[in-house]
Amino acid sequence: MQRPLFKPASALQFVVNGQAGHGDAEATREAIEAGLREAGRSGAVVFAAPGELARVAREAATRARADGSAVVAVGGDGTINTVAQAAHAAGCTLGVIPRGTFNYFAREHGAPLETAEALRWLLDARPEPVQISAINDQVFLVNASLGLYP
Repeated sequence: MQRPLFKPASALQFVVNGQAGHGDAEATREAIEAGLREAGRSGAVVFAAPGELARVAREAATRARADGSAVVAVGGDGTINTVAQAAHAAGCTLGVIPRGTFNYFAREHGAPLETAEALRWLLDARPEPVQISAINDQVFLVNASLGLYP
């Protein structure tokens, strides 16, 4: 598959799962918007209500593709998988800011777990391919774990 066009100066499309992490959605928005201002970058922060994540992710990925930008999943592994599905379908770049419980994908790729630090890490990053898989046209990010969950 061909790499998506990515223009670093384009406005990023942040998709926030309002239910992820500790539920402090407004603090997440403030951290992202403050970090963007500090870096001289722009972006749209969109919150997904329960049951709306896939639709919101598809819309954001479509905007990101049109702008040569990236759609950024802000949430846990489930949110990241949903946004990754939309990014893959739209053919745009995916970014992540971890806000969930386990954050396997984000940790595997070196993302800091604190929102402001993760945003700075993301803004300094350059897109690189990651391993994905698909079953019945459903994309998922490849990670594995062994053990018991609380």
